[in-house]
Amino acid sequence: WIKPRRELTARFWRRSGIRIVRRPVPHLVASVLVLVLLASAAGFARFNYDDRKAVSASAPSSVGYAAL
Repeated sequence: WIKPRRELTARFWRRSGIRIVRRPVPHLVASVLVLVLLASAAGFARFNYDDRKAVSASAPSSVGYAAL
């Protein structure tokens, strides 16, 4: 029979779990800091529903819209 594969990540997850349970506050602070940094990028998002600004003036759709 084929032998089952050795667990490659079990040791990593066990050590990570032990480390997080022993010192939860630094891990929580680091996680919140990463989330705040990623969420701060949302402030730079500009939503625009005017598709004509994204299309050049020489595009056939822009020319047709200008003719209307």
